[in-house]
Amino acid sequence: MIRTKSDFKADSNNQIKKEKFIAHKAVVLKLFIIFSLIIYIGCAALSGNPVGPPPDPVTVKEVVEMTEAGLPPEIIINKIQQSHTVYRIQASQLVQLKEMGVSDEVINYMQQTYIDAVRQNQAYEDWSNFTLADDGFWYGGPFYGGPFWY
Repeated sequence: MIRTKSDFKADSNNQIKKEKFIAHKAVVLKLFIIFSLIIYIGCAALSGNPVGPPPDPVTVKEVVEMTEAGLPPEIIINKIQQSHTVYRIQASQLVQLKEMGVSDEVINYMQQTYIDAVRQNQAYEDWSNFTLADDGFWYGGPFYGGPFWY
């Protein structure tokens, strides 16, 4: 079989089409990988899992000190929220906090941390997930070996 000029031209065009198709596939694959990585990284960032060590807890002593320093309840509550501290406060301790000048708003929020923790993780009902600190108050949360709930 004798090949003509047009046969060589057709082969050349087919080769160019194949190379373009392969190059296109490579671009699509790269874009897919980049998109997948962006999704993966975004999901990891939004997962809510802490990165690094957990924040330091806000102790009752620190709450009293912030109250005595004149900080508004909103700021104290915000600090407690950021620390993820869980307080298990007994009735006699509530009276102590009130006598020390801690606002009802802060005391109510401190009590709410326990209620919210138990709603999210029933293990918080067990006293073994709380630690009796030197100040006589019970604390729970990831920094005290309790279950993670945030």
